[in-house]
Amino acid sequence: MEFKQFAEAIHDKFNQMSQDNLLVVEISKDELWEAYQNSFPTGENEIYKERPVHDCNICRQFIKNIGSVVSVTDNGRTTIWDIDVAEPYATVARTMNEFILSKSIYSPFIRNEKKYGVYSNTILDEGKTITFNHFHCVIPSANFSTNSGSDISKSVSTASVFKRGLEEISKDVIETVIDLIRDGSIYRGEEHLKSVKSFNDLLTDYQKLSDEQTKDDFVWKNYKNMASRIRNSVIGSLLTDLTAGVDLEGAVKSFESKVAPANYKRPKALVTKKMIENAIKKIDDLGIRDSLPRRQAVSNDVSINNVLFADRTTSFKDRDPLLDALGVEDEPKISLKALENAPEISMEDFLEKVLPGSKSVELVTGASLGTNHVYLSAPANVDAPNILKWDNNFSWSYKGNLADSDIARNVAAKGGDLEGLLRFSLQWNENDQDNTDLDAHCYECMDIGGSNEISFGAKTSRLTGGKLDIDITNPQHKVAVENIVWKELKNGSYRMFVRDYSGRGLRDSFKCEIVFNDTTYTYEYKGDMVERDVNIATITFANGKFEIKHDLKPDVTNNNKLVKVKMVCLSPNHWDNNNVGNKHYFFLTEDNKPEEPFRGFYNEFLSNDLNEHRKVFDMLSNKMMCETDENGLSGYGFSSTKRTEIHLKVDGKLHKVLV
Repeated sequence: MEFKQFAEAIHDKFNQMSQDNLLVVEISKDELWEAYQNSFPTGENEIYKERPVHDCNICRQFIKNIGSVVSVTDNGRTTIWDIDVAEPYATVARTMNEFILSKSIYSPFIRNEKKYGVYSNTILDEGKTITFNHFHCVIPSANFSTNSGSDISKSVSTASVFKRGLEEISKDVIETVIDLIRDGSIYRGEEHLKSVKSFNDLLTDYQKLSDEQTKDDFVWKNYKNMASRIRNSVIGSLLTDLTAGVDLEGAVKSFESKVAPANYKRPKALVTKKMIENAIKKIDDLGIRDSLPRRQAVSNDVSINNVLFADRTTSFKDRDPLLDALGVEDEPKISLKALENAPEISMEDFLEKVLPGSKSVELVTGASLGTNHVYLSAPANVDAPNILKWDNNFSWSYKGNLADSDIARNVAAKGGDLEGLLRFSLQWNENDQDNTDLDAHCYECMDIGGSNEISFGAKTSRLTGGKLDIDITNPQHKVAVENIVWKELKNGSYRMFVRDYSGRGLRDSFKCEIVFNDTTYTYEYKGDMVERDVNIATITFANGKFEIKHDLKPDVTNNNKLVKVKMVCLSPNHWDNNNVGNKHYFFLTEDNKPEEPFRGFYNEFLSNDLNEHRKVFDMLSNKMMCETDENGLSGYGFSSTKRTEIHLKVDGKLHKVLV
C-alpha cells in the first residue's frame, strides 16, 4: 500500500470527525512524533540518505499538531488513526490509535493556523523529479482562532467547573430546587429553570457511567452545554449550599440576597409538593398521624414524680368582678427596696434547699417576664406514639410561639440601660428576615421648653436628658435592638414611633416595649411597613402622673406584683431522668392563660427520624395549633442558658433566685 492512500485515509477521517467536537489528548508534541516513528514495522521506515523515509518536516508538523486529535460521540471516543488501511500502515494506525486512546483528554482542539501539511510536493534528485505525498488537512473555522491560547484556557476552565458540578451537586437537591422554582417559592427562579433542568438531565446520564475515562469523555462531549457552568452561577450557589448541608431557609436567603431587591418578601413558604408527599409517607411509615394533634396539658397529665412543688393551700378562686369596679388589687405589690434586699440563691440551690416542704410559693412579676409566659402541651390522643426526642410526649411554647425571647435581656446584653422613669425599646430581626435599618424615635413636646426629637441623629435630648443608648444599623443576621431611656421627665407628651431608615421595607415584624410605673406595654407590628414611620404610643406626663394613648394594641404586664404558683416543674425534656437539650424551670400559675392557640411542638423538639422533613413539620405545627384550655397548665418559664434573676416569696420569705 502506498503512503498516498494512508494520508488520504487520515485526511478523510479528520474531516469526518470535524462534524463533532474536536479535542486533543494530553501528550507532548515530541512524544507524539516519537511514538509515530516507532510505530512502523521493522524494515518499513529505513534510512533514506540521511534520515528515515517517513521522517519529513511537513509530516512532522502535521503529526505534532493533528496526531493527538480525538472526538467523542455517542459510540465513544475515536481518533484520526481509527481507519481501515493495508499493511504496513495498518500496524501504524492500530499502534497510534491505541496509544492516543490511552491518554486523557486535555483540551478542545483549537489552532491559530488554517492548514497543516500539503497534499504533495516534488524535488529534483540526481536529475530526476520525485513526488512526495504528505499528511494534510484544512482546519475547520470552528477550530481556528487567532487567540487560541486564551480560548483553550477558557474551555479547560469550563470543563473543570462542569465536572466539579457533576461530582459535587446532589440530584435530590436539584429536584428540590426545580420544585421550588415551579412553585414560585424563590425570587425569579423561572429564569434559571431551563439551565437547572438541563443540568439535571446531564447529571442523570453522568451518574450511569462507571469508569473515569467515560466520565471524562462525557464532560468533554457536553462542556459547551448551556448548563456546564451552572456551579459557578448564582443558582449554582443555591445548589452547592444545599448540597453542603446548609438549611433550606438559609440557602435560599443567601441566594435571594444576591438577586432580589432589599425589600423583597418571599410570597410562599419553602415547602414543595414533593417534600410534603415525602413527609406524609414518613408519617404513615412511622404510624404517627395520631401524634400530630396536640392540646394544652392539664394538671392530671403530669406525673407526681415530675412535680417539684404543688400548692397545698386553699384552692384558687376566680376574681370578684366588683373588686375591679372598686379599683381593689387582690395581688399585693412588693416594694423595690424589699426586692433589692432579698437574699440571693441559685436556682439549683433553691430547688434543693428551699422549695421542698414549702406550702406556698408566689412569683413577683417584672418588666422582663413578658415573654417568659409559657404553656405546656400534650398529645390529643394520650396513646399516640411519641414524636419527640425525649421519653415523654409533652412539650412547651413561650408566648408569641417563640422558644425564648426577651427584649429587656437583649437590650441589657447590648449595654442598654433598663433603669429609668420611662423606657422605650425596639427589637427586630428575630427570625433573621429583616436585615434592615429600623430606628427608635421619640418626639418630645414639653409644656415649657418647646419640642425635641430623640433619634440616631440627636441621641440625647436637650430638654429632658432622655438618651438613645443603642443604635444598630446592620443586624448582620442577629437580633437587633435600640433603646431610649429617661432618668428624669418634664411635663409634656412623648410620642414613640419606629422609622424604616433604610427604606428597604419590613419583611417580618418588629416588637417594642414601653415601661413606666412598673408596667410593661409590649407591641408587635407585622407585615410590610406601608408608611415609613409607624406610631407606637404617646405618653403624657403631668405632675408625676402618666397617661398613655396606644396607636398599636399592646400586651400589658404589671410589674412587682405577686402571683400564686400552683406547680413547679422542669421542662419535659428533663422529666424522668431525661437530659435532652437545655433545661427550663417552669412556675405554673393561674394567670398567663394563653389568649390564642399556640404551637404544640417545634422542629428542635422532634425525633431525629423526622429531621429530613423539618420544613413540612414546621408547617404542620403552624397549622395544627393547640387550642387553649381553661384548666390548662401555663405560667412562667426560665431557660438555664440565659442569665435571669427572679423573685420568689416562699412561705412568706422573699428570695432573689439566679438562673
